[in-house]
Amino acid sequence: MQRSEILDNVRDCICTTRPQIHGQASEAFDLANDLKLSYEARSKHRVCGAHEEAMRMVFHKIARIACGGISTDHYIDAMGYLAIACECITSDEEKKDDSWVEGVTEDG
Repeated sequence: MQRSEILDNVRDCICTTRPQIHGQASEAFDLANDLKLSYEARSKHRVCGAHEEAMRMVFHKIARIACGGISTDHYIDAMGYLAIACECITSDEEKKDDSWVEGVTEDG
């Protein structure tokens, strides 16, 4: 495949197909950023970097749900990222050394 064909495919994907499925990127990005900033401002604990990144991906998926078309993939992906975040706070290895977390308890 030639570069021009690849770029035509990319253009079609990001200008036609993706907005129909996910909504306008700038709107979804703004909402995801608002959710992230609100979470960070209100979060009473800081967990490991993997947990925080998983939560950011959840916000990204929530923004896509809010701004785009209906797609079960967004819900499934969000649940997967939440499972990863949960795993980060319940991992046996990390429980042995709780220095990686501030303010997280067994009861939430």
